[in-house]
Amino acid sequence: MKQPALADALALSLLEHGVTQAFGIPGIHNLKLFTSFVQQGIDVVTTRHEQGAAFMCDGYARASGRPAACLVIDGPGFLNASTGIAQASGDSSPLIVVTPAQDRASSPVASGRLHELEDQLQLSRHICRPSFEITDADSLASAVEGAFSIFNTMRPGAIHMQVPMSAVSNSIAAAPQPRPVSDVTPMDGDTMQSIARARELLDAAERPLLLVGGGAVDAAEDIHRLASTLDAPCINTTNAKGILPKSSPYRVGGSPSLKCIRDAISQADVVLAVGTEFGETDYDMLFLQESVVIQRLIRIDADPDQLLRNISADVAICGRATQVLPAIQPTARNRDGAQSASALRDSIRQEPHFRADYGDFFQLMVEATDVLVSDSAQPSYFAVWMYEPEKPRSYFHSASGFGTLGFGIPAAIGAKLARPESRVSCLVGDGGAQFTISELAVASDLGLGMPFLVWDNSAYKEIDKALAAENILKHTGYRRSPDFRMLAKGFGCAHAAPRNHEELASVIAEAHERSVPTVVAVAESRFVSNDQENWYL
Repeated sequence: MKQPALADALALSLLEHGVTQAFGIPGIHNLKLFTSFVQQGIDVVTTRHEQGAAFMCDGYARASGRPAACLVIDGPGFLNASTGIAQASGDSSPLIVVTPAQDRASSPVASGRLHELEDQLQLSRHICRPSFEITDADSLASAVEGAFSIFNTMRPGAIHMQVPMSAVSNSIAAAPQPRPVSDVTPMDGDTMQSIARARELLDAAERPLLLVGGGAVDAAEDIHRLASTLDAPCINTTNAKGILPKSSPYRVGGSPSLKCIRDAISQADVVLAVGTEFGETDYDMLFLQESVVIQRLIRIDADPDQLLRNISADVAICGRATQVLPAIQPTARNRDGAQSASALRDSIRQEPHFRADYGDFFQLMVEATDVLVSDSAQPSYFAVWMYEPEKPRSYFHSASGFGTLGFGIPAAIGAKLARPESRVSCLVGDGGAQFTISELAVASDLGLGMPFLVWDNSAYKEIDKALAAENILKHTGYRRSPDFRMLAKGFGCAHAAPRNHEELASVIAEAHERSVPTVVAVAESRFVSNDQENWYL
């Protein structure tokens, strides 16, 4: 039997662990890896920039819960992708980054070789968790099993696998057989004691409250059961939007950054927080520099380090939500939680950041799309407290976590490939669109019938408003938006410029039925008033 090359064995091992999709750009250093992925049956999409490849992987993972591979060259390719890699790690998206590497034994530092980057593996460890070098069958098995152990039992993120060019074509005795990686970690005595203590606190609580983050999206049924059993309101972060259906009387919506929600959190006598890092972008997005106040906190997180960050817990339980929540089983009690949730929903509508004109726009989007992928853009900030999808994994943007621009277009493409039968839409600002607009060519090549809504205010509008608020002269140098009609034509896309909500709804419906993408120019002045101040003031 012919012995497989290391590159072939890597591709085969990833495929057998369920990785069927990759995004990247072929280059002289990764041609063998690229070829092996294609030959072993992994669908590889060639992007227009490595940053777009990482963002596509991220969107694919957020929409599906499954990792994709980002396949780029060493040096500049890895660095180009690093922004998307850091965004994925910041929002706990499973992502596998595969690169070649210079052979350190034969390539001294600063030797002037192509794509030379000193200690790429060490650099990657700052944005990945963790990084592996694959040189033979044993290190390959360790890397793949280590990656999927992290994905299945710990806090996911980007995993880097680099293969030295001197080893990529080496034959190995045999491709390592995939060993099943369990998604269940046995809970020790200390964990069971913490669960018992959590149950005691919840049973004694008069005003319990649930806080759920992205780490709880796969435990939606458990969250629904707990909210009903505790008769407690459930508050979600952006990455947990839709975790309870709109029909649930315990669903609050909004954002923990809003004053009425922060007040409710502080008034609860016991808060159960699941899969949330208590980060600034969810709990202090208005930049008040005020920590959220909690009387008693039960905290569940798959990352033991995260349990010690941002806020201390009275009871800290390390584990995945899907495993820990069923074990808690508090006693059912009537506590007026549904009435409290209803009152909070009414309070959200009275918040100064809740705007009726955005509400009309977002209601249209909920009805017109199954998955909405956004960027760091003006409507995204209002979406934090106003966009309310019906299901989890139905809304995400890059204003959480790392907070990069350029995420929307490629991430939406990744989401559409992950869920081809779903109506996937992209909402991106005219400034952010220009970071990665070249990836429209990928959507066009693939014949993806989906709308890319470009929110056009001919500026980095939020930055301009922040400068004005500080009495700083406008200096963005951004005089007007590009001609998106011509750009759409150049990339082989359709184009539309709706004038009102009715036309927009029709345009989006038509876009989902086309065999090419549609660039939809959404002129801000036609959909919301322009007298708004900074959203965070």
